[in-house]
Amino acid sequence: MKNKLAYAGLGILVVLAILGKSAVMLVSVLGMGLMFWVMRAAPLRKQLLAIALGALVASLIAEGVHTLYHMMEPAPSGPGSDQGGFFVSAILVGLINAGVFVSFLLLLEWIFKPEKA
Repeated sequence: MKNKLAYAGLGILVVLAILGKSAVMLVSVLGMGLMFWVMRAAPLRKQLLAIALGALVASLIAEGVHTLYHMMEPAPSGPGSDQGGFFVSAILVGLINAGVFVSFLLLLEWIFKPEKA
């Protein structure tokens, strides 16, 4: 039950990424989902660390691909041009996604924690 709710939480983040038209957020959520699935049998601490790392690495890779795509186009100059803030945004997106999902997993852990007799 706990894992199904966790996957539902990831699904909500996927919907938010699609509605926000953010490919970096979508890739970050997919990275978290992959790490959650890979580390499903690991202790909670390692699982949460892997999820955060997966979100961050996936968002940086997605932003790298996005940057390479834009390098192939003629670069605009002037006040509207990019000053290198893409990777800062990618780090923030990854950290925010990880913070939301890790908090949700900790809440699920607290709710479904078996009571000690």
